[in-house]
Amino acid sequence: MVQLFLSFSGEDNGSGLVRDFFTDLCTEIGNITALAPDGLGYNYLDMRTAMRWRKELSEALGSCKVFIPLYSPRYFASPFCGKEWWAFSRRQADHILGTADPEPEMIFPVIWEGVFDGRRPIPKAAADIWAKQPNLGDRYAERGLRQLVQLKHNKEYGPLYHEIIFALGKRLAELIEDSPLAADVMSDDFDSFGNAFCDPLTAQKDTAAAGAVATPATDDGPSRERPASPRPVPGPRTSLSGPKHVRLVVASGTQEDLSGLREDTTPYGDRQHDWAPYTPDHPDPVLMYAVEVASELRLMPHLEEFDGEVAQLLDKVEADNELAVIILDPWTIELSGRQAALGEYDKRLTMNTGMAVPQNASDTETAANTDALRQQLLNVLGRHAQLREPVFKMSLKTVAAFQDALRQILVELTRQVMMQAPQARPALRSDPGVSFDSRPFLDGPSEG
Repeated sequence: MVQLFLSFSGEDNGSGLVRDFFTDLCTEIGNITALAPDGLGYNYLDMRTAMRWRKELSEALGSCKVFIPLYSPRYFASPFCGKEWWAFSRRQADHILGTADPEPEMIFPVIWEGVFDGRRPIPKAAADIWAKQPNLGDRYAERGLRQLVQLKHNKEYGPLYHEIIFALGKRLAELIEDSPLAADVMSDDFDSFGNAFCDPLTAQKDTAAAGAVATPATDDGPSRERPASPRPVPGPRTSLSGPKHVRLVVASGTQEDLSGLREDTTPYGDRQHDWAPYTPDHPDPVLMYAVEVASELRLMPHLEEFDGEVAQLLDKVEADNELAVIILDPWTIELSGRQAALGEYDKRLTMNTGMAVPQNASDTETAANTDALRQQLLNVLGRHAQLREPVFKMSLKTVAAFQDALRQILVELTRQVMMQAPQARPALRSDPGVSFDSRPFLDGPSEG
């Protein structure tokens, strides 16, 4: 078991600077905590010849208490670093699902090279975590630590470097002590991991289709990248494929239902399925736009209306290995029986179900009541609102925003369901009559 996992691009270790920094950091944490600096943290620079690097890497990701990414342009461009981040974030998600605790803040970024200059996009996974620590000074936030490591023996910059190391070590020592993450057995099948630095559709392609597959780097930088063999999207559903059916569940009301809640009932019709929240610019029912996305992702849509039997819905999609997305109109929460059904839904955090909440920006009545509608929604669906990003999406003010959110939800749900599915490879190997496509794989570290 290790306390820290250092995730970085090998290209950033020129002249051994990353090794120097991590050694200094672990020494400082050892001084603060009395933990032995040796073995305190994991980084692949310490890999031994002939070791089973996949196994050791997965054990470190599964046991570490804190994940430390070294932010740099090279880091965010590395698919392998994206997979490390993705694996640790899945472990945090599993902790949330198992305990219903808030998300543990155990991803602790360190700025290695300036990335906040606006010249390059920062992946959402990283942008969502605050990295600019004001107590470390503007120079650190703007330029990062790399140059300071080089200047750590300089009379002018050395004290600044050591102050930063002390501050980082102090905070990491606190996180190690407070970390709620239990050790977990993590697969060493890195081919199946997503890339946290890609958008969901790109990540799906990176995991299941074509792309450059990165390998861990040596002291001199990444060993190489090579093209992966393309892998087709699964065809008709079999017991070995991922979920191919999605239930699109509209939770709205009829025009008659809404007449007592709002003045303008134009977006509604005689059935829940008639709800067209993006009227007048896009007057089609929201289900039409949802079906487009499902078809784009090669999922078979099944259209349903939300009722009080939400537990039955959740049980069925799990039993049938399907997906479900509830498309919720926040105006309808006060309809008879709706709060109770949504409250029942909020008690369960399933891997198969997500929610999207359209809210038309041009609907003046909705805009005037935005705060009240949002608070009402949070009161009923508090657990999902706090814990279920990216499969719980609110305030989708345009058709484009709604469809983009639905893509993200469906891709993430598919990934979660496939990760919890039993591994079928032994059966495939034991049956000589079964053939399957070769998968992209990651080579171990090379010598240069």
